Parts: sequence; C-alpha cells; structure tokens
Amino acid sequence: MTNVNLRTALGDRYTIEGELGSGGMAIVYRALDRKHDRPVAIKVMRPEVAAAMGRERFLSEISIAAKLQHPHILALIDSGDADGILFYVMPFLEGETLGQRVGREHQVPLGDALRIAVEVVSALRYAHERGVLHRDIKPANIMLTGGHAVVLDFGIARALDKAASRLTATGMLVGTPAYMGPEHFTGEVDARSDIYSVGCVLYEMLAGLPPFTGPTAQAILLKHLADQVPPLSTARRDVPQHVELIMMRALAKQPDDRFPDMSVLHAELQVAAASCGAAGCGVPAERGKGARAARGAAASTPSEQRKPANLEAYDTYLRGVYKFDKRTEAGNDRAIELFERATKQDPTFAPAFAALGAAYVEKFFTYDPNEEWEERAFVAVEKARAIDPGLARIYVVKGSLLWTRERRFPHADAIEEFRRALDIDPDNVEALNELGKVLFHIGRLDEAVSALERTLEIDAGYRNARFRLALAEMYRGNYARSLELLRTLPVGSHGSSVIAVSALDLHYLGRTEEGRRVLARAAPENRQESDLPAVEAIFHALDGDKAAAEERIAAEIAISHDLGHYHHAVACIASARALMGERDAAIEGLRSAAEDGFPCYPWFERDPCLASLRDDPRFIELIDELRARWGTES
Repeated sequence: MTNVNLRTALGDRYTIEGELGSGGMAIVYRALDRKHDRPVAIKVMRPEVAAAMGRERFLSEISIAAKLQHPHILALIDSGDADGILFYVMPFLEGETLGQRVGREHQVPLGDALRIAVEVVSALRYAHERGVLHRDIKPANIMLTGGHAVVLDFGIARALDKAASRLTATGMLVGTPAYMGPEHFTGEVDARSDIYSVGCVLYEMLAGLPPFTGPTAQAILLKHLADQVPPLSTARRDVPQHVELIMMRALAKQPDDRFPDMSVLHAELQVAAASCGAAGCGVPAERGKGARAARGAAASTPSEQRKPANLEAYDTYLRGVYKFDKRTEAGNDRAIELFERATKQDPTFAPAFAALGAAYVEKFFTYDPNEEWEERAFVAVEKARAIDPGLARIYVVKGSLLWTRERRFPHADAIEEFRRALDIDPDNVEALNELGKVLFHIGRLDEAVSALERTLEIDAGYRNARFRLALAEMYRGNYARSLELLRTLPVGSHGSSVIAVSALDLHYLGRTEEGRRVLARAAPENRQESDLPAVEAIFHALDGDKAAAEERIAAEIAISHDLGHYHHAVACIASARALMGERDAAIEGLRSAAEDGFPCYPWFERDPCLASLRDDPRFIELIDELRARWGTES
C-alpha cells in the first residue's frame, strides 16, 4: 500500500500528512480531518490481515468497538472500506506511549506504575463487560497523555479475535510474544489472557524489562510456557510484597490460577494504589542497594530476602502468601495447599515452612479446633528453624502457637516471642501485626495502634494489619477511622468480621439504621460464620426483640464456642445482655471474656452498649482488677 493509494481513497475526508508507525497488522498515519480541522490518526490494515478478517466482519466488529466510550479507551471516530482499504480513525493524542517512557526511565516509580495499571485495567474491565477482549495489551498500546493512561487498538480486537485461526495459519501472531500467556499455544484465549498481559506490563514498568525475552517469538513463547517468572527483587528492591503478589497472580501459568476477571484485579490494584498513596511511594531504589534502601517494602525485610534456588517454589510460595492474606477459610485452605507444595518443590526453603506453620495456626485458631493443625504447625516451624534459625517469622509463629485457649492465652510469653522476632528483624510485618493483636486484647490500645500503624508504614497493603487497626481504633472510640479502614479492604476480605465491625461502628456513630442495612446485606454463608450472629443479637437487643436476640446468641455459641477467638463473641453477647437489662449475665460474660483471652478493660469501660453497667459495683470491681493486672491505659 502506498501513500498515493491512501490519499486517493481518503483524500476527500482526510489530508494524509505522514506515517506515524507500522507493525505486523497495520500502518498508522497522521492526518488532518478536513471537515473538523483536527489532527487524527488513521490505522490502515495490511492487505493480508484485511483478507483474513474479511470486509463484513471488520465493519461489523469495528461498529461494536466504536460503541466503547470510556475515559481510558481511545475512541473510534470513523471507519470504513475505501477502495478495498480497511481503516479506522482515532483522535491524535499528544504524549508518549508507555513503552517510550519505560525506554527512557527504565523503571517507572511505584506510585505511577500502580496508577497506570489501575487506569488500564479499568478500561479492560469496561470492555470485557461488553464482550470485547483486547488480545494485544503491551506498553506500545498504552498512551500516556494529560497525566493519564489511554488504551489503544480496541478497534480491531474483536475482528482479530475471530480471525485468529486464519492469521495463525499464515504464520502471523495475534498479539505480541513478550506479553502473551501460555494458553496462546492452544488457542484457548479468554479474558484471563488480557489479565496475563497486564501482569507482563506491570512487571516491565517495575523491572524495566518484560518477564521473558528471547531472540525469536518462538523462544519467548516457550519461556512463557515453561519458565518461572524471575523474582522482581533481582531488579528492584522497593516493591511491597502485596504488589508483587498481585503481579505474580496475574502471571500464573494456568488461567484458573489468575484473577477470575478484570473486576477482581481492578479492585486489588485500587487498594494497592491507595495504600501506596497513603504511604508516599517514591522513586525506584537503585539496583544493588540493600533492603534498608527501600523501607516502604515488606519484601525488603531480611527474612523475605531469603529466596529459594527453585523459582517454581518461590512462585508457589508467593501465591500462598496472597491467599493467606485474604483471611478467609477458603483462602487459608488454599494457602495451606500452596505452602505444602512449595516445601516439596524446595525442601530447603525455610520461609515456606514458616508460612505453612502460620497457616496451620490460623486453621486451628480460627476455623477448626482439631489438635492436628496445632501439631502440624509445630512440626513446620521446627523444620523452618532447623533450616534457618535466624528467620524472624519462626518466632512469630511460635508466639502464635503459644497464644491459644488451650494454653490460656499467655499474653506476656507471646509478646516476648514477637519481640524476639523484632530483635532479629525490626521491620518484620508479621511480628508487628501479631504484637499489635495481643496488645489490643489486653487493653494496651495506644501501643497496639502504634505497632499496627508501623506495620502499614512498611507494607501499606497488609490487609490483616488494616483490619486489626480498625478493631483497635473501634476499641479506642475512634469509630469513624475504624469504619474508614474497613472500607479500604477488598470485598470479601475477613469474611463476616468486616461486616460485623462495620455495623457496630455505624451504630456507635449514631447511624444505626445504616448498620442494620449492612447486616441485612450479608450473604447467607456469612451468617454461618463467627462474630456476625453476636452482632446481630446486639441489634435485636437495641430493638427490644429479645426472642430474636436469643436466637442469634444461640447461633453464635453453636458456631464459635470451640474456636480460639470465641472471647470476642462472648464480649458481644455480654453487650446484648446488658442492652436487654440482664446485668448479672452481662457482667459474668465480660469476666468470662477477660479470663478467656480478652481482658480489654478500656473497651469495656467505653462500649456504649455497656452503659447500664457502669454504676454496678461488680462491673467497677472487674475493671479495677483488669487495670491492675494489665496496665493503666484509660
């Protein structure tokens, strides 16, 4: 195709000014829209591509793509067949492609990379919801203009998708090898293939290169199929672990192991970007600098720099960490499966054994009081210690193993283990998080908040620390901040607990009806989880509906009586009893909660639901006892 042919075919509408670029599928020209006196870009399909797509299919699919109206999608303003030339027209944008920026800067600052990823995924989510895949997400197809990212080339996505088999038969690839998932070998491409491409783009923004390179397209595709993604820490030290986990899940070899759809990936990236903004993410750390050069990254702590020789084990381990941090039973079960697999893939990788021990403890404490889980945790942590006695997380798991109902919650001993971990690694987020948990249970709320805020300074995406900080703030009476923290957690994180605490925060803020609506929206499976029935009992007690409150109290006892965190339910039930005027049962419940691991006397004094007990000598005596034993915090 020559410029002369193009000028002849389109000259009545557009003045062709020159070629902007070309690729295997098309050539792009800069032109002037004569009717509107504006610069445009005209993309002209190469003859062989046009033949594979067919005129009718091209025009049909381009009309669908033209309906995509989104702030991060470059709009189509014209298209057609001019004397056999298939083309479409887009606005001409000032700026540069993401590929040009990466080429210039090598590594994109973390905050910018996450913002760009959020905007790109927002565009893809919108398109996917309307049945349009992109199939060729790469830095060259992402324009940076006016401080935002705009995705290019949706114009031929659907047409190429339907012509893919014929194009492949002619030796042409639909897509760019450096950004194509392993499933392209089988041709079973769906929305999760775009997710994989996003993972490649995010990796390149952070590392400076795509995850896989090679001398030929075939060599690169084989690496996508068989090789493990190189650890990001080999190129860069300032990326928090939760960001690496998002990226690694997007880059999973099997589509079923990736995010199920763009909406889930979008939600995860939004949380990561918000956390990065709150933490003040800076510019990339220099290569070769030590972990302390990137204080804002959980992955930069000494314990997490222990990478296995087996990269497959590391990939499995990271996916296990991602699942564990969801703090749901299904997530914990999947984490156990992945950690067990990682320890088999590399029996010398101590962090995987320590993480497995933590997942076993969580299973035992939160979901299933079978002693087998406790035994497995002990074995796993001892294996980790035999391999690497200097690993801080070993002592975190040991502290968690101590802090159980069966051992009557030895708070001081657990705190000692967590502080031992912090002596090894002062920035260990697991140790700080567990320390904060025990501190707020014994009523040392200011210290707890300090530990949890420090956790989030190091790793702003650490969900469990965010949830625990929300609890501690509620216990301090900072209900608005507690609610704000809960609302930054991804949907589904921490199951029924987030619903329960959110409803309580709303009640304490005087927005009781909103709290009722939050409870009413809970999914049926949440109603079978601990904490929620006890909070529902409080709301029924507020209504004066004693029968309904008793039914929910009975449900809570049946669900959580044998679980390690039952003391929270007991305290909530005591609040419901106080609201129903049952002072004796309420005070007995508070004493029981305190003896069973939750002597949080500042909250007992502050909880508005317990206001009717404040002048009771037995309540005053209980508070004095707990304050004398656990501190002087008010």
